[in-house]
Amino acid sequence: DLHYPLRRQRQMCIRDRGNAGAEASLISYDQMQQLRRQNAQPPAETSSSAYVPPRPSSAKSDLSKPPPPGAWVPPHLKARRDEVSTIRVTNLSEEISERELDDMFKNYGPITRIYLAKDQVTQLSKGFAFINFVRREDAKRAMEELDGKGYDYLILNIEWAKPSNKA
Repeated sequence: DLHYPLRRQRQMCIRDRGNAGAEASLISYDQMQQLRRQNAQPPAETSSSAYVPPRPSSAKSDLSKPPPPGAWVPPHLKARRDEVSTIRVTNLSEEISERELDDMFKNYGPITRIYLAKDQVTQLSKGFAFINFVRREDAKRAMEELDGKGYDYLILNIEWAKPSNKA
């Protein structure tokens, strides 16, 4: 009490929030501390010093269920694309489109995604694309048959895509 002589003498104003017409009442610091102790929750009983894991929160999402369509999913929880069935196609012309790539590769099997790299200003192809097939066998067959073939006066170069470094 030597460090805080005025603290115990300070008066505090308490208003009853449950009753809108209640008047404010003044109580001392000691009375306020006593009210806080009464309203405090009792400490959890621990019979031993063993680790007790926290209870699972109901707010956490169940990762076994897929999110609803259109729902935002944090990047670290997104399922990684199957990169073992992705091929990289290079030496493409500037005028090529996703539709032309789809027409060229759809005969080899179902495609899940086509990414054609384009210049942001001109919207022309940068000369390479990534094709994601559902099955690796389809991607391998397309690669074997189209690698080294001519398309739009250019010789296509097709290889397995390297895994991305994104988490």
